[in-house]
Amino acid sequence: DRLSPLELEDLVDHAMGAPGIVLGRALYRHDPSVLHPGRFAELVELSWQGFRTYLDNPVILSSLPGINAVDKVMRASVEGGLESVLDEHCWFRTQNLPEGAPGLLKDIYASLGLRAGSFSFHGLGGQKHKIPVRCHVAVPFGDAEAEPVSKSTTVSAAPARPDEVRRSFNTPFWPHVLATTSVGQEGLDFHPWCSRVVHWDLSSNPLDLEQREGRVQRFAGLVVRRRLAEHLKDVVLNGGLPGSPWLRLQRLAGDLADASGLRPWWVFDGAEVQRHVFERPFGRDMVQFARLREQRLIYRLALGQPNQEDFIDVLAQGGAVTRAVLRPLVLDLSAMGLRQVSERTALPLSKGHRDGQVELCSDLGFSLVGEHIARRVTDVTRPCT
Repeated sequence: DRLSPLELEDLVDHAMGAPGIVLGRALYRHDPSVLHPGRFAELVELSWQGFRTYLDNPVILSSLPGINAVDKVMRASVEGGLESVLDEHCWFRTQNLPEGAPGLLKDIYASLGLRAGSFSFHGLGGQKHKIPVRCHVAVPFGDAEAEPVSKSTTVSAAPARPDEVRRSFNTPFWPHVLATTSVGQEGLDFHPWCSRVVHWDLSSNPLDLEQREGRVQRFAGLVVRRRLAEHLKDVVLNGGLPGSPWLRLQRLAGDLADASGLRPWWVFDGAEVQRHVFERPFGRDMVQFARLREQRLIYRLALGQPNQEDFIDVLAQGGAVTRAVLRPLVLDLSAMGLRQVSERTALPLSKGHRDGQVELCSDLGFSLVGEHIARRVTDVTRPCT
């Protein structure tokens, strides 16, 4: 009736690193009802049918050190901090799910079920044959042509829908790389678990560049969470209190807020997205990227102007002198900047017109800034005589 030292050691290893137990602990911190008799079967199904199937992948197992598959997965679970990753993901998804924490089970199950199939490269030189490619790490986003399931059938596997790909990419699970065209540069969020943007080719204008990088610069993005965790880890982990560390971090982060309403969850010190641009031999990509970054500084000046691209090109030709003049004139669209402009331009109105004062001052502030910009730009761009 007693455990031997070897059996006790195995029991501890399974309690610490068995993926199903790790998953259950992470979910329990945010949704204690997962262990209730009516829902425990759902947790077992997610662990066995979803999580086990996901980890039982030759590509994943071949990259892990260990004696066998069980040893590899359990070692990676402990040394890679799987429970910490799952806890962070559960906290983040709880903020966005309509059902809150009770919807985590189905949400994770759906994310693990992505099957992108195989795709192909078209041959060069007018060749009709295609080169099939399996997607082990990266998947295309948008319309993609899937290959037939087998040579004996002409039925093609339907490619995963864009919303399915986006949902799975916004998790710490596969896929880890998302290749997209301009389809994915506007109106979509990829910030939950992404901090790098690779520009295969550069956009022709600064607005598109801003849209691309804005996909991963969103509320509580990965780069922001990393910096917050590094900044508050000693306070959060001190004392070993029960519950999710991210719930405590969320409460402590409120003390770091400022009057703009953007800090700390939108912007935070050192939270920078990593940008990568391919420098091809004899290419001009780096020069073009530097030009786009300069133009991005002043593209907001063109809001409401006709022929915006021409306006930006003219301003960009002024060089360092023009940029030095324009930098303090760039419109500050943050809540704090708007409040300061309103205070400077506010007119003395009665208490009954206080709501009208805010609206009037907002419009007046932008009008005054626009007029001031136009006057200064005329002085800077006037040709020398």
